[in-house]
Amino acid sequence: MKVKFMIVYLVAGAAFLGVSLWVILSGGRSASAIRAKYRLGGIMLTALTMLTAASCGGVPPQVTCYEPAVTCYDMPAETDILEVKVKGAEGMKAKAGDVLKCSIQRHSHEQYILKITAKDEEKTLLQTQDIKGAKPETDPFEFEVKLAPGDFKGEATVTVYSHHEDGEGKVWESALSNQPVIVIY
Repeated sequence: MKVKFMIVYLVAGAAFLGVSLWVILSGGRSASAIRAKYRLGGIMLTALTMLTAASCGGVPPQVTCYEPAVTCYDMPAETDILEVKVKGAEGMKAKAGDVLKCSIQRHSHEQYILKITAKDEEKTLLQTQDIKGAKPETDPFEFEVKLAPGDFKGEATVTVYSHHEDGEGKVWESALSNQPVIVIY
C-alpha cells in the first residue's frame, strides 16, 4: 500500500515540475497550465496524506505526529449510589423512631451494612444494620431503616458498606457510598 502511494506521489511530483516549467515559460498567461498545476498540487497533497495514513502502525493505526499528549479513558460507571430520605417528611430532619427510606442504585453486592455515625470528631457510631437480599435484577435496591432511640442530637452521616466473607470465616467491609447529613433532633 505504501509503495503504491509513493509511486503516485513521485509521478505527480515529476508532472508538477513539468507543469511549473510550462507556467514559467508561458509567463503565467496560459490558463490551462495554471489549472493543471492546481490539479497536480491537489493530487500530490492527497497522495502525501494517504502515504502518511498508510505508514501508521498498530491497531488501531496511530499517526504519531498527531497523537494527543494525554490519553483519555472511559471512566467506569459509578455503582452503589446511596440515596436516603426521611419517610413522610420534607428535608433531612429525623428523630428517633422515624423511618429512613434508602435506595442503592446500580448495586453490585447482595449484602450490605448500613451505618449511621455522628458528624463529630470521634465519628461516634449511632446505629448499624445488616441489609441482605439485594437481587441483581432489582435496580434500585430499596429498603427502610428505623432510627433507633438514643440521646444523640445533631448532624449524622449515613454510609453503606459492602459486606464480604471468604471461605475461612474472615469478614471485612468497605465503604461504598454515603449521604452526608441528616439532622437528628
